[in-house]
Amino acid sequence: NLFHDVSIFSQLYAWGQFFPDYKHGNTMTCLANTDTLVSPDGTPETLPSTRVKFWQRNLQFNSSGVKSIAAFAKANDTLAPVYALPMLWDDNTPADYVSNGPLASPSDSSRENRIFNDDTNWPNMKFNYNMYDVDPGYTNDKIYALSDSAGANALSWFQKYIWGLPDIPEPADWPSYMWDVDGWAGTDPSYYPEVWPRFDGTYTNPTILTASIEGLPLGDLNWFPTAKASWLKHKDEVMQHILSLNEDQILLTGVKQARQSVAFTIYPNPAEDVLSVKSAEKMSKLNIYNIAGSLLKSVDMSSRLTSTINISELPTGLYMVKVYFSEGGVFSYRLVKK
Repeated sequence: NLFHDVSIFSQLYAWGQFFPDYKHGNTMTCLANTDTLVSPDGTPETLPSTRVKFWQRNLQFNSSGVKSIAAFAKANDTLAPVYALPMLWDDNTPADYVSNGPLASPSDSSRENRIFNDDTNWPNMKFNYNMYDVDPGYTNDKIYALSDSAGANALSWFQKYIWGLPDIPEPADWPSYMWDVDGWAGTDPSYYPEVWPRFDGTYTNPTILTASIEGLPLGDLNWFPTAKASWLKHKDEVMQHILSLNEDQILLTGVKQARQSVAFTIYPNPAEDVLSVKSAEKMSKLNIYNIAGSLLKSVDMSSRLTSTINISELPTGLYMVKVYFSEGGVFSYRLVKK
């Protein structure tokens, strides 16, 4: 994902009533919003949790126009604090995302940070390889102009309605221009969503052009037809890779990394009694683990390319399968046993 000017607002702790976890010590919200689950009778979910969240390879880019709101609040420290909404409140949150002085410890104020860093109780939630404030280098300068306009209008709105400063005029073009993407893009909204992409969102920054988990551009692949075609060709492989919670890149754009784009199949999934494995490269062994990470079954593959494995003794549930290759490399796969 490429998150551009996602959110910035006056973050009063009293606003916590709008977020589900505020009573449990979460004083701030973030993009990776994660909460514990409680049944209607008040019973909490069983831990370790089987839920999956995979926050990998994202960029959050806030323009200078939007950052000016937090900068104004910081320069006028009697005002209510303003935060840009980060992907996750942790101790690596950029300083520009915190106004009116740094937080004592963002990680202690974030339920999400505690969950994503607890591999014992939340083993299937991964948050890594995320970036802030790397300018994509948009081809279309209108994107920057719109961001600057949005920042100027939002700052006027905050000054007038949040901080109650006197003699602040109504924003001249609030909100018609600020949100009129079709207007400045030249797209007739009556054709949405048939006309896509709605504007030229291509960019030139080489880091961002290969930053996704597939080594493809972050953001909307409709802007990059060649990259979109590559993703469509490999999307099943990509989904298996993500569901295995593998945080390494597949790099579909060229260099193959550590057997992660090897032609490989495990089926069926969900499975009942028998699991079939087929690989383009010789395998050495196959291990099956439960969600707590305990090894339940190990099979010697003896350099085979195919194998049929009896899993009838395994109880119904969720498992992690790891296949080790004779020439090095590991393939991870999430398996549901019916």
